[in-house]
Amino acid sequence: MLNFKIAQAYKHVLPLVGGNSNAAAVFQTVGGRAMMLGVNFGTGVVVARSLGPFGRGEMAAIGLWSTFLAALVTLGIPTALAYQTRRRPEHGPENFAVSVFMMLVMGGVAAAVGIFIIPLLLRGYDHSAVRAAQAFMLFAPTILLSHVVSAHLEAVGAFRRSILAQFNPSIVTLLALVILHLWAHFSPMLAALAYAVPSSLQALWLVARLWPRGLHSLSGLVGRARDLLRYGLRSYGTDIVGTLASQLDLAVIVMFLSAAQLGLYSIALTLSRLLNIVQASLVSVIFPRASSLDPEEGIALITRAARVSTMMSIGLGALFLLIVPILLPRLYGGDFRAAIALLPLLTVEAIIGGLGNVLKQSFLASGRPFVVTVIEAGSIVCAVSFLFVLVPRMNILGAATALLCTSVLRVAAIMAAYRFVLERPIPRLLADAADLAYIGDKIVAKSEPRRAVRLAKGS
Repeated sequence: MLNFKIAQAYKHVLPLVGGNSNAAAVFQTVGGRAMMLGVNFGTGVVVARSLGPFGRGEMAAIGLWSTFLAALVTLGIPTALAYQTRRRPEHGPENFAVSVFMMLVMGGVAAAVGIFIIPLLLRGYDHSAVRAAQAFMLFAPTILLSHVVSAHLEAVGAFRRSILAQFNPSIVTLLALVILHLWAHFSPMLAALAYAVPSSLQALWLVARLWPRGLHSLSGLVGRARDLLRYGLRSYGTDIVGTLASQLDLAVIVMFLSAAQLGLYSIALTLSRLLNIVQASLVSVIFPRASSLDPEEGIALITRAARVSTMMSIGLGALFLLIVPILLPRLYGGDFRAAIALLPLLTVEAIIGGLGNVLKQSFLASGRPFVVTVIEAGSIVCAVSFLFVLVPRMNILGAATALLCTSVLRVAAIMAAYRFVLERPIPRLLADAADLAYIGDKIVAKSEPRRAVRLAKGS
């Protein structure tokens, strides 16, 4: 009897692990992100134990600007690539090639700007840390390439390859950090390199593997670039605000507070972002799916997914606040105990922010990215105002409060846009049995597995 039950369970699980259906995509994405978070948790512990709050903050300052500035110059191309490839799969290879060219150019722009302004932004840091941060701007092009690769793989349904593209560098980073720790050669610069080098090499290798053969004429590529920019520039604000929402607080803390305070805040922020696993995974699967549906059906899918994922995140958040304050000083060391005070605010902010990230997909999938851009632009103004007022007065607690206030206003604006732009009722926030059944039906429905795999291999 037991063997029969095991066989039945295996029969149901195997298609999720190796299949190409929407259910398999969600399962693989959530599972992959969970594994990545576990590995990243391990790297965080090694770094914190080896460097302490001051060294952890200096490492964050070194690696921050290449990621931050690169994300500010995407021109919305990764989102446009996913949208256009899903809408017109036959143009997927050309869209990918054009996106790679544009991101290399914009990565060079980000590197040049960063090298120039970093000495002005890190005036309170050692000269060696400033030089290291400038050198790290050379990673900006490969950071942008990694965004393009992920968008392309998810657009053609190759979710397993996308997860592996993000997971493999994390494993290499963890091994490199452990070796540095054992050899007693740990420094903020080497730790930052352990994060940046594996990701860059992975991005370059995947671009070479995915590079399309037999591209069409130059005029065809120009047409693809025009289509990508037309959509991308309208959704560009989403990328900018997504970057600012995740890293603007760190940039402000770097300017106002010490490296030790930045180290404490980085640990608390990283831990709270563990709660975004469900919502982030659903977005990567549902956006391409909703883009190919009728607008009415796509919006229904997204709003119900928002309710279900938020309900799950609230449950995870409650468990998180019970366990993490006990484990944090034991795992990271007593010097990081002060970070516990930030966890309640950042936990609530992660849940609300994740809700907004899911809900805004309705505007992107229905071809109205400009609405999201306007909302996100308003969020930028609010975030900057809150941060510059609260951080000098409340230190890192002010940064956490600023993030929470911004997320609340952002979700309120997105809900209002449902009513006045999409002309639909304001989405409910509580899931019911009908929501669970609807999501199950849509996700279990077969996506185009053979076509997706063929596109992934052919491109």
